[in-house]
Amino acid sequence: MHRFGQGLGCDVLKSLANHLNTAHTLYPVVLKSLQAFEWQVDNHVSSDDEFDQAYQKLADDLAELTGKDMGEYLLWEWWEVDGVEALAFKIALPKPVACHVGQDDLTDIVRTLKHEQTRQIAPFINEPHDKTDEFIGCCEHYLDSYLHELLAVNFPKSYDYDLFCSHKIDGNHIEFGSDDIIDVILSGKSYQSQKQTLFKRYR
Repeated sequence: MHRFGQGLGCDVLKSLANHLNTAHTLYPVVLKSLQAFEWQVDNHVSSDDEFDQAYQKLADDLAELTGKDMGEYLLWEWWEVDGVEALAFKIALPKPVACHVGQDDLTDIVRTLKHEQTRQIAPFINEPHDKTDEFIGCCEHYLDSYLHELLAVNFPKSYDYDLFCSHKIDGNHIEFGSDDIIDVILSGKSYQSQKQTLFKRYR
């Protein structure tokens, strides 16, 4: 089985590696801040006003650290979603940027999202780490949202999350194959304009 990244060109590979290494550096700081906020709320916050002030300070500190809008994240009650480690990873990882995404790049990304190749993130990380590195585990598990954003940024017209979802056609549940997804995205045409034609292939 192929490993994620083997088909990536220089532009995408450089951008991804830079972002993953930035996240690897920021992750422990973000995680510690989130855990410290939880401890503060549990032990020292006794009113809604105090909570709001503490929450805003956390949001401001993390925004300054990462350059990201914390309004996109729920910094409290993360246990209701994926947990504090996943939240710390998502906050620490920079947003994808527009870059040259060729056919080989797209193929590599789509096959990774379709779980057709392994997700070994460790080779991207420059700093010393080992197999027990908590960040590596989070990255391999939660990288999908970054890759979807990367496609959305670089293929704003033809990319659609629906391409990766399950569909019911004539009573049967199907998922589009990687080659069909790649063809739609590379076409430059909107997914909605190709949807019915695509469905016919699976009848």
